[in-house]
Amino acid sequence: MRDKRRESILRKSLRLFAYDGYDSLTVDGIADACRCSHGLFYYYFKSKEELFNAVVETYSAKYPSLMMEIRHIEEMHGTAGLKEFCNFVAKLLSEGGEKLLLSRLVEVRRSAYSISEEVRATLKIYDAQDVVARLQREAKEEGTGRSENAEWVTSFFLDWFTGISYRRIRYKGLNFKCPKPEYILKFFLKAAD
Repeated sequence: MRDKRRESILRKSLRLFAYDGYDSLTVDGIADACRCSHGLFYYYFKSKEELFNAVVETYSAKYPSLMMEIRHIEEMHGTAGLKEFCNFVAKLLSEGGEKLLLSRLVEVRRSAYSISEEVRATLKIYDAQDVVARLQREAKEEGTGRSENAEWVTSFFLDWFTGISYRRIRYKGLNFKCPKPEYILKFFLKAAD
């Protein structure tokens, strides 16, 4: 029973952190959302940070394929890498679920001020921003990438992904139609003549 209760707190907290970020949540709010007493919360976790660490560790271990897919894309170059990345994003959005929630924690890492460096480092392995910017620069050198600054294009894409993934997670009852990979790729490649 104890393991199930802890698992329930972790599962609900994954959603909470993905929806609301880190800094806006309090232990009181988390305990209320998880329908547990403060004492029970503190029985399992010493702090909000320890809970966040446990969420990251639990779901990282549960979905090692997520990191492997990012590492595979990291080894690619230019337009081919961008195509693979867009396929990965489309798959992640269409599946939704815990993997998409875990990917949202990367955004939480970027915006939260009070997350420890250790947790930031753990989530950094899922952060594709530098990889995608490099792929964008390489595609530009190949003549297929947009002429705009690669970091700007990547930042624009990540803002879009943050918004659409939030919509996908938050409004799961609505009919969500995932964009096709070739449409996502248009963020990065110049328009064909």
